[in-house]
Amino acid sequence: MMEWWYQSAEERMSAPTVYPPPPPPPLPKVAKDGLPLPTDRTLCPLCCQKRNNPSVLSVSGFVFCYSCIFKSVSQHKRCPVTLMPATVEQIRRLFHDL
Repeated sequence: MMEWWYQSAEERMSAPTVYPPPPPPPLPKVAKDGLPLPTDRTLCPLCCQKRNNPSVLSVSGFVFCYSCIFKSVSQHKRCPVTLMPATVEQIRRLFHDL
């Protein structure tokens, strides 16, 4: 408290205010007619195999094999889980350390 009292106005004004980060957005809901998610989160929802070249569909946040999601979005123009409209430009490759 005493440090604050003896600080100059410039020192008090220059101290940045740190705000906590905002909470993450809610998870997208799985559509009733959409593809069910496997219980093992390391599996691709489309082929039910361990994901190969994991890629995220940015409109929904769900992760698939790149070849599976590319094929699905090219044909159906939507996320297979949420049924939200999607394009192949919204597919992003994920890189991770093993």
